[in-house]
Amino acid sequence: MKVCIAMLTLNEEENISFMIDEIKQRCPSYDLIIIDGFSTDNTVKIAKEKGIPVYKREKHGYGNGIRTAIKVAYENEYDALLKLDCDRTYPASHIKKLIEKIPEYDYAVGNRSMKNVEFGHRYPNMFFNILTSIVYGKKFNDVNCGMWAMKPKKFHKLVKQDGWDVTIELSIIAAKNKYKMAQIPIPYMTRVGDSKIKVRDGFTMLYRILRNRF
Repeated sequence: MKVCIAMLTLNEEENISFMIDEIKQRCPSYDLIIIDGFSTDNTVKIAKEKGIPVYKREKHGYGNGIRTAIKVAYENEYDALLKLDCDRTYPASHIKKLIEKIPEYDYAVGNRSMKNVEFGHRYPNMFFNILTSIVYGKKFNDVNCGMWAMKPKKFHKLVKQDGWDVTIELSIIAAKNKYKMAQIPIPYMTRVGDSKIKVRDGFTMLYRILRNRF
């Protein structure tokens, strides 16, 4: 199976070298690419020095980074795409556990241990899980998890959002299209660096859950 790992970055010079080395050590047979969100530090320079292909987002927005990753994976005929962030919150040790669910499953998403999730994010995340489960009639454990694997061919025409609500959109797409979905328990680490999620993003996520139902 041809596998692509896409790591999203935005000013991650303090983390990127560690993450690249960790992924290459644990998953030497998988291709690694960087999807960069217009970093102004040395993130891109470090990645290129380590021989990792770097793709620029078409425009600003976390969701646009994910859309770019899916587009690159689809156009290069990858069977599976795994996405994670570069802030050390998601464990490279669990990459293969998600990839192993493809191709049996169309979408395999992490289910984070909540103990290291920031207090201000923990309870909103629980609310979004419950609401999405009720609205779409399917049990969701972690609709905002940023570590997942998918079949690019199943999603490349369907993902539309450029903001943080894209994570919820992916689960909604899987539910509405009756895709086979696995939810895999993963550890979650305290992030290195500042969070880029804003309060207004929570309202956008709420809108997305309700708007996409119809």
